[in-house]
Amino acid sequence: MHGAASSFGFAQPYIPSADSNSATLKRKKPRVGISLDVQKQVWDIHIGTGKKSSPCPLCGERQIECPSKRCGLECAHIVADKFAPDKPSPLSLFPSCSACNNRCEDDCILDFLFKTGRHAELERLIRSVHSYFCMLNPDQPSERLLMPVVIDTLYGFERFKAGGGIHHDVEIGQFAKMVHAKKNMEDQKALHAKLSESIEELGRIATYVPKQKRPPVVF
Repeated sequence: MHGAASSFGFAQPYIPSADSNSATLKRKKPRVGISLDVQKQVWDIHIGTGKKSSPCPLCGERQIECPSKRCGLECAHIVADKFAPDKPSPLSLFPSCSACNNRCEDDCILDFLFKTGRHAELERLIRSVHSYFCMLNPDQPSERLLMPVVIDTLYGFERFKAGGGIHHDVEIGQFAKMVHAKKNMEDQKALHAKLSESIEELGRIATYVPKQKRPPVVF
């Protein structure tokens, strides 16, 4: 296994070497089913816990349902399954309607969204993947948790040299940089608002004078 893979805390099957990826294309790989637990994780990461239905995050039009024992979730592989590892994981899948899943064909989902101009959906994917990745790898140095670095680590050419990874790597990398800068500004704004609330509360505490509720005791 590559050193980079082990340092990010993934099991070996998740990030294949270039050799294992090439070998995958030389044989017809049997389709691996996606367990209900993994489907639910994918839903919670990209759609949100507690939501029962949502517009497809790829097209924003067709409704998709939360996975259950009665109805499974259509999951598009972020990197087409013929290039991807045998075992699906929450970071290799994205919820979609069947029409969008078919339209993506062998494109990486990030390329598909970029080429079709669905920048809001691309930003949503990058944010949700980044958030989940950081949760799994809290001890990594901050420079390895930048959005463009995480996206390249998971879906870039170095992981999928035989194909299937991000094709518009420069453009999507720049887009991920802008999304990360936007998130930092949002975090700073939220922190500033919280700080202002704390300062106001300290002011109220400093000026608070307890009211006399009973007559003073006379000695």
